[in-house]
Amino acid sequence: MAMALYDAGFEIQTVSTHNSDGRNKETPKMDPSYIKVETSYINRILGLNLKVTDILKCLKKSRLDGKVMSGKIIKCTIPRYRTEIIDSTDLIEEVAVGYGIYNLRATIASSDLSGKRNYLSVCLDIVKEVMAGLGMIEVVNFNLVSRKIHYQLMGIPEHENILTAEKTKSIEHEILRESLIPSLIQTLSHNIHEEYPQKLFEVGKVFQRGDQIKEYWNLGVVVAHSKANYTEGKSLVQTFLKTSFGKEIVTNSNVNAILVQGRSSDIIVDGLTVGYIGEIKPMVGDNFKLRVPVVAAELNLSQIMPGS
Repeated sequence: MAMALYDAGFEIQTVSTHNSDGRNKETPKMDPSYIKVETSYINRILGLNLKVTDILKCLKKSRLDGKVMSGKIIKCTIPRYRTEIIDSTDLIEEVAVGYGIYNLRATIASSDLSGKRNYLSVCLDIVKEVMAGLGMIEVVNFNLVSRKIHYQLMGIPEHENILTAEKTKSIEHEILRESLIPSLIQTLSHNIHEEYPQKLFEVGKVFQRGDQIKEYWNLGVVVAHSKANYTEGKSLVQTFLKTSFGKEIVTNSNVNAILVQGRSSDIIVDGLTVGYIGEIKPMVGDNFKLRVPVVAAELNLSQIMPGS
């Protein structure tokens, strides 16, 4: 404001302020400050080969005055109101603005190193491509979930090893999930007015605490429509594992808190129990206000993927 009045022809008087550190300060200061920068440094940072005259023109476009000193060093006058300009880096930014940001050409930096995609990412992409090919829609949910959604509405007993976030700001994000299925069921509950069948999957991390905290990559699947059943879910899992990893499965009847007894089973691959499949209990569906039957499956991909 003082500079605007000063430029309009007014005379600006200063006042003395007493700071908490005991020093006196005159304000406002109307004298400009100065920054020096080498032209070679400007060109190196911007990846250009500008002449000194070109740099001065760019500064002029940014409403800054500069002059050339010895050794191709530019001394730039910084008006007092340009408080955002602190050092030579800010001055180089002003040169770039004057030159034109869209005139800068992006180039790939040279490197002596050769890189490739992480093997885990390749495997997870295969999983997603196969699931999409089976007519499934991918969803992405948060790793932090609601205790109510994860345990109470699902009918799963809580235990002492739940991983809880400290000082959480929302009850919707208070614990680290142990399963992908509760979040997928919640997604279905948000879409009860959409057309059926609804076939969703998620590839994400789950967390477990025993002697130490472990992270696993899981695949969660839910299929919802008026005739969804165990047979459809099992066929989907068999096709997925055969196509993705060339694996055959064996199923054994199990007891699961969220699945209908007699319509659920463990999924066994190469002698290891890697997940489960079954029809969601009507009680769970009622808790989430679902209108149609749901079949769900969850696989521990960390146990299935080659090299994991």
